[in-house]
Amino acid sequence: MLLYNFLLFAALCTWSGQLQAQETPAAISVRLFHAPKVIPMAGKPTLWYELQVFNLSKHKVNIKELNIIDPQDSTLTESYNGTELLKKSDQANPGLKKEGILLLPHDSCMIYVELILKPSKTNWKLRHLIRYEDPEQSIRQTSHHLSDPFTVKNESPLVLAAPLRAGPWTAVFSAEWPRGHRRVRNTNRSKSFIPGRFAIDFIKMDNNGKYASAEEDLTSNWFGYGREVLAVADGVIASVRTDIPESSRLSESKSVSGEQAAGNYISLKIGANQYVFYEHLQPNSIRVKAGQKVKKGDVIASLGFTGQSTGPHLHFHVADRNATLYAEGIPFTFEKFTLLGGYPEFEKFGKEKWHAEERAIYKNEHPAANQVVLFP
Repeated sequence: MLLYNFLLFAALCTWSGQLQAQETPAAISVRLFHAPKVIPMAGKPTLWYELQVFNLSKHKVNIKELNIIDPQDSTLTESYNGTELLKKSDQANPGLKKEGILLLPHDSCMIYVELILKPSKTNWKLRHLIRYEDPEQSIRQTSHHLSDPFTVKNESPLVLAAPLRAGPWTAVFSAEWPRGHRRVRNTNRSKSFIPGRFAIDFIKMDNNGKYASAEEDLTSNWFGYGREVLAVADGVIASVRTDIPESSRLSESKSVSGEQAAGNYISLKIGANQYVFYEHLQPNSIRVKAGQKVKKGDVIASLGFTGQSTGPHLHFHVADRNATLYAEGIPFTFEKFTLLGGYPEFEKFGKEKWHAEERAIYKNEHPAANQVVLFP
């Protein structure tokens, strides 16, 4: 590792000198899509952010590798290449799938980054080194782009009370899912947003790992259906939607527009640029109205099956604007939950009991992907 770090440092110095000596414009540029913030997840300081890469040239560019470096000591924090880099990208035209991301002239892509940071720091500094080629050259010549460093402050995250009672609840999400909340971008007037960056779908389980009794197609057979939904903090109801109907069977559910995807929902303003969203709520269950003040722990609605949903669950996220689609998702934690285990292999979800772990109480943490938790 010491030898690798030395070689990396030497390469950085060489590439920096080459970049500074360039007389022609760089072929690519990078920018952070949204200012990243640290969130404690599974007991570790975790950083999720998106990196936009732009091809500024008139030629195709093949992104071969992304290295994320700590510029303070030139150590490698993370590296993506080959198929792993492609999986981290949203590029619709991946080109040479085994060799990286193909960007057409003046095209761009998004790379979704998830890092476990070194603990016990007040600030982290990071820098991106991208290796790329022109795939149309007869002799492949590798070029490099070294971005400016940026600092991430170790700030206290937003802490919320439980949105639901007891459990077990599976916190369904994954940063790796191509169609998961983490990667859903909504565009309005040429500006893109990722509202569900840290979103969780809570699905109620029984002690055998099932989410429904008897006939799963019947909405009311799901264990979470009709469960009380709670205010996670003192605040003011910012908006409410109550007009979306609900199907009594999953098989009879109809597709909806993007504007109706949240189904019946509540947004709760709990601070400046802090809005909590509760989505897919049961018809006629919402007990609050816009402008109403609520206290932490108040019952505000019941879990349902409205909008764009594959089964009864509570979609929960926090965003910086009062908009279900056109807002940026921000990190949040819960005051307290008990970890029971999880589904490392999600294809076993609902078919087998979760992988059990020794019960542990977590405070001021965000559940990790597909963990099974109990709320107080």
